[in-house]
Amino acid sequence: MAQFNLTNLRRELDPQMNKIVYPKIRARIEREFETSKDQLVRSFVNAGPSKELDELANTDRESRVDYVSPYTQGHGNLYAFLGFANDRNPTEEVKDYLEQNVRLKSITRGAFNREGNYVVTGKVEVPTLKEINASSTLDWSSRGWIDALVNGVRGMPEFLFGMFADNPKSLSGAGIELKKTRVRSDSFKPYNGNYLSQFLERFKAKIRSGKNTKE
Repeated sequence: MAQFNLTNLRRELDPQMNKIVYPKIRARIEREFETSKDQLVRSFVNAGPSKELDELANTDRESRVDYVSPYTQGHGNLYAFLGFANDRNPTEEVKDYLEQNVRLKSITRGAFNREGNYVVTGKVEVPTLKEINASSTLDWSSRGWIDALVNGVRGMPEFLFGMFADNPKSLSGAGIELKKTRVRSDSFKPYNGNYLSQFLERFKAKIRSGKNTKE
């Protein structure tokens, strides 16, 4: 019976696998990463609050007052309530940040593991939610707007929704802070649907499940 030194055999096969198989595996890793990343970005952009903020960012100040959000208990809308200035687009800001900072950093050369599988590993860099919040904050606070949206805003100034397009004190043109007059305190509740933290976790789970491509 012929006997083989498995270690030597793997050493001999490594150059051939790296020449023939590795390029195919690398291409597949890159393709699957881009597909997962695109899905992450789409999930964020297509979520209800993101779509509302994007739509209102592309609406003139006079028209913003006509939009009543399903997320503010029938009082105003997210763009006005969160106090975004002028034509700022917070959805586009976070979308751009994700596209620039969710990256496939490196893909190792393949090697045989102890089970005899030829393994190629990719390293993916994903920003934290804290970093994302720091990249897109409220105009009147250092707090990230995503954090405010999903966790609520304690000590929020009193807010009145209405036509303030010509009022320089109104950032959005559709709302203004009141100093003394009491308005409804239940006009905004934290958004409790699936949002960016869940989308990021889903993305990372997909990456982890396919981090080793074997042949």
